[in-house]
Amino acid sequence: LFHSSACGSMAALDKDEATQSRESDLYDRQIRLWGAEAQRRMQASKLLLVGLSGLGAEIVKNLVLAGFSATIADDQPVTEEDLASNFFAEGANVGQSRVTACLPRIRELNTL
Repeated sequence: LFHSSACGSMAALDKDEATQSRESDLYDRQIRLWGAEAQRRMQASKLLLVGLSGLGAEIVKNLVLAGFSATIADDQPVTEEDLASNFFAEGANVGQSRVTACLPRIRELNTL
């Protein structure tokens, strides 16, 4: 079972002003929708996703973009069928672990 963090915790206590500004810009719509405190709680939350199939890819994309930290567990290799449904996987990834293949592109979604 491969286990890796998709993005680090974004709930640092002493963030510099530049980081706070980037977060405010990145999460502006969400903060206006449900408030800054809810956004901070989301960023402090961690989720475990088991299975990086097409559905798992969509779920992790939406949650990482929203600010959650993720741990992904999947021991399956990328298959030809995955290429049709998992937008993080590419043809060159066939045979590699789904997590190893997809993690770099998942991390690109949220660099904070």
